[in-house]
Amino acid sequence: MTTTKTATRDNSPAAAFRELSKAEQDRILSELGEQGAKELLASWRFFARPAQLEPAGDWFKWIQLGGRGSGKTRSLNEWLVGRVKQGYKHLGIVAKDKSSVRDILIEVGDSAILNLPSVQNMNVSYQPSKRRLVFKDYGATALLMSSDEPSQGRGRQYDTIICDELASWSYPERMFTNLVLACRIGKRPRIAIATTPKPIHILQELVSDPSCIVTGESTFANQANLSPFFIREIEDRYAGTHIEQQEIFGKILGEMPGAIFKQSMLDPYMVSEIPDDVIRIICLDPSGSGKGDEAGVIGLAVDTKGHFYVFADSTQQATPAIWGGATITLAEEHDCPIAYESNYGSGMCLTILKNINPAIECFGYGARGKKEERAADLVLKAEQGKFHILDSLIAVRDELLLWEPGSFSPGRLDALSIGYQHLAKKVHKIPAIKPPLEPFKKVSVWRRFGSGGIWDSFVNKEFQGD
Repeated sequence: MTTTKTATRDNSPAAAFRELSKAEQDRILSELGEQGAKELLASWRFFARPAQLEPAGDWFKWIQLGGRGSGKTRSLNEWLVGRVKQGYKHLGIVAKDKSSVRDILIEVGDSAILNLPSVQNMNVSYQPSKRRLVFKDYGATALLMSSDEPSQGRGRQYDTIICDELASWSYPERMFTNLVLACRIGKRPRIAIATTPKPIHILQELVSDPSCIVTGESTFANQANLSPFFIREIEDRYAGTHIEQQEIFGKILGEMPGAIFKQSMLDPYMVSEIPDDVIRIICLDPSGSGKGDEAGVIGLAVDTKGHFYVFADSTQQATPAIWGGATITLAEEHDCPIAYESNYGSGMCLTILKNINPAIECFGYGARGKKEERAADLVLKAEQGKFHILDSLIAVRDELLLWEPGSFSPGRLDALSIGYQHLAKKVHKIPAIKPPLEPFKKVSVWRRFGSGGIWDSFVNKEFQGD
């Protein structure tokens, strides 16, 4: 890793030009002539700050950690266009989702590729139905990809890839791994990443990677191009806060200040495999459509000592038919039942699951209280070192560390809370009593004593499935 100091002011040639007297500016423009002045105003290197330009050296990955509005997207797109002009032809453009690719990187705003001054004399064809941006005069084609479909990173091979807002991607680990493996042709294949950081594993890995150059700029470095009202607002509202450090100065925080899970609770207890002698459940937090919150689909297990293990993750932004199929697939693969949130859609969740596999065993649990309250017992297990995540399931770890009460909807955490309700009773200490006589059936115990407590544990242990 090579890191440059985070810039907090505009140190571009254009900024230096603006500081000259009017007479000196006129003299320089006069010497350039009309055509030279036009070329200067269309030159990215004139307006770019040093941290926005391609670093020197023999590197494979370059990541810009910048604050909001610091000019990261403009830098990415200008770098891509520059690579086209250098003769690179096999390009990849990646953002969080399809709309981000289209609106942020290609079409809308001053930083979008089609609106850059440097491409106005280039013959560029945007072909959205084919997910392509074609630079006809250079014989170069950029394939457009969204992180919510990580398989798009497979199959093709590239010499140049840009990745916008990596920290916000749906599947950052899977997608970026595919991109690294695909960037493999040309004399100097390279990947450029720009993001406002979050304390997720992939970013922490990148900044410690010796093949990665790390640069950074704060929002204030680009304030010449931002509204003074915006600058005053962020100074007044966020000065001295963790939001300022992360969102304005582009710093990777160790953990989110309001997160209920901490790195010290999770990282030391991650495991490469789970024990054989466990009880498993597939946990489901449903969603209503393929465009809203993610449906949490998680595999959770508990052993006889009360240690909990996350062993599978099929969480996804998908339609009910798709997340229902993913849940059933996990349950069949691991030969275990399903615990789902029952107060969503008035029985819709159970109907979907039973339509796919009528024989699957399902348990519904109502979600009561705030999310952090439902997760409190799981947090306690983590504090005791009794909560373990498979080290291959980084997305689970990242979501738990990122979630703060009142922020985004945490599908994985909600699913885990549901699964914990089901499994917690499985580790209650079973009383050392003799089995009941034959006439003392399960239904008698249930009706006489009610569910819960030691009889609940006893019945579930001795008569499960009757």
